[in-house]
Amino acid sequence: MSTPVQKGKLGLPKSIFCLNKTKDEDFPNCFRVILPKWSLNDVKLLPWIVGFGRNLKVVQPR
Repeated sequence: MSTPVQKGKLGLPKSIFCLNKTKDEDFPNCFRVILPKWSLNDVKLLPWIVGFGRNLKVVQPR
């Protein structure tokens, strides 16, 4: 993921912040996750993603 917009002591290792920021002002941070195929059938995954509402932009793999 990219570094948080709001700087503060997160207590997280710097090694997880390896992605660059986006050029989108509304969605400046990146978070990349690789999910197993079985997770597509997980009944809790989609509601969890949708639960972020307008604060999340899902982009398909290239």
